Parts: sequence; structure tokens; C-alpha cells
Amino acid sequence: MVVEPEWGIDEYIEVCRDSFRQRSYLVESNVAIDPRIRWRPHLRATKGSDIRVIEVRITEDLPALWLAEMEKTKTFFPNLNVYIAIPSGTKILPAVLVDARRAGIGVYEIDGTHLVDRVNPAPATDTQIAEELKAKLPMFIIRRQRPYGNILDLRRILRGCRSYIHWLDRHFDRAGIERIYEEIVAAGLESIHDISIVCGLYENNITNVMRSDFKRFREECGHRGIQTAIRVVCDREMLQEVHDRFIITEGAVYSVLPVNAIEMGQFGQMFETEADPPFREFWDAGFDLVNDWERIEKELAALKKKSADKDKR
Repeated sequence: MVVEPEWGIDEYIEVCRDSFRQRSYLVESNVAIDPRIRWRPHLRATKGSDIRVIEVRITEDLPALWLAEMEKTKTFFPNLNVYIAIPSGTKILPAVLVDARRAGIGVYEIDGTHLVDRVNPAPATDTQIAEELKAKLPMFIIRRQRPYGNILDLRRILRGCRSYIHWLDRHFDRAGIERIYEEIVAAGLESIHDISIVCGLYENNITNVMRSDFKRFREECGHRGIQTAIRVVCDREMLQEVHDRFIITEGAVYSVLPVNAIEMGQFGQMFETEADPPFREFWDAGFDLVNDWERIEKELAALKKKSADKDKR
């Protein structure tokens, strides 16, 4: 049975409450755990020495402040079983499961009037998380122990693209151009006719060298019938509106890691997502890396000056 979409958080809390009562738990609402902890869970279920606290989430993410409170709770009470409960109609992002496993938080799925165990609350190592999630989800796990496999995962995402590649990454740099070029040369992008990239203006990614490299890249792509462009967003406030990186193509959107992080094997995950990244909004706000270079240089000089002035204080 699937719950009605108009249900609010109170209805989901009630499902959890009834489920635990049916299992003979004493259920309390909004009970303080400890004076040192600001967070009050929606429910606390107790049966003998088995104590569980449950927070119902109807969004796909786990806010950083909430995770910080969870970590504090687990520090004071390492044996306390902490769970989040998520409606079955809510797509559980792989990142949510990773954060939950790292913090030792269990996950319940609210399926109609039933509560289903999805993730055990026992904390796990990054390696354990990788193996568990890779078996359950269509995703790529990046980790230090597989330096070649990490690059291969990015290649698989790029090779799966059709018609166009729209890449949104605030910190996109030369490494990304190099990886795309490798796939073009290897004939892995034969169906691609448009490669459009949006990045932000930062001191360590937008350089004369990158611009020169891209001009050569663009010229060669033109000979292959591929239109390419990079636009640079200089608006600092706008750049704060997006954190994750996305590769968008015909029929699919992928959440990806920075190319440098993939090459270094920094633990993380890349996966297909139903998110709708604001690519077009950022594209329209950006300046062309080649044609608008004079404007970008002025913005870059102002950014460097501001950074230098800050260092002097």
C-alpha cells in the first residue's frame, strides 16, 4: 500500500507511532534526550533496554546541522539507536544513505501503514558502505583503493551520454577537459554534437593556460563536428546556490564528483539522479571563456585583489 501524496509529516509520525505500539514499545513524542542536546526526536520508543529515537524526514537530504546534532547524540549515548524514517514515495538519495551509515543512523521506510527496516543503525567504515550501497543502488563508489576503477567509472558515465553533454561544476578546470578529450579520441562520444560547460570564477581554476587549452580543444572538436563552449559565472551570490556537480545528457542526469577528487580517490559517490539542476540559469548568467575573456580577466583581478586584501588584515 502506498500512502496518499497529500499526507503531511504528522500523518507519517502517526504511522511510526502505531507501528511501535503494535510491537509493545512505550512511545513518547518530542522528549528531550539530554540537556546538552538541542534536538528533540519526533518519537522515542522504549522496550526494556531497547531504546530507539526516530526522526521523520520528508525531504531527500540530511541537513548538516541535523547531522552534527546526531553526532553529538551518539558521542554522549553511543548505544542509543537513532533512526530516520522516510516515506516510500520519497526517493532516498544515495548520499543520504552514505551519511546515515557513516553516522551510525538507521533508516526506516514508511510504506503505507507499515514501517520497513532499510538500514541498520550500526556505524560502518567507508569500505563497508561502498560494498553495501554498490550492491543495492545504480551508483559508482569512488575510493582510494581503486585508482583505475575510479577513472573508469567517470568514463562509463561519459560514454553513456547521448546527443549532448552539459556539465555544471563550480570548480571545473583543465582536468575535466582532458577527460572529455580522452573519450572523444577513444570514440566513446560518437553521438555527441554539443559539449557545454558552466563553471564558477575561482583563482585556481580559471587561468590563461586553461583558456589556451580550451581554444585548442574547441578547434579540434569543431573538426569532429562537436560544438563546444565554456561559460564562467562570476556572480558570487549565485555561485552559492549550487554545491553538487552534474553531468546532464539526453534522458539522464548524473551527480558527479570533481575530476581531481576522482583522480585522487577521495571517497564519494556518483549516481544517476532525478534532480533538475539549474544549468540553463547558470549558462545564461555566465561569460564565454574565449569571447568574453577581457571581462573575465577584470573579474578575476578584482577577486585576487579582494583575497590579497583579506590576507593583509
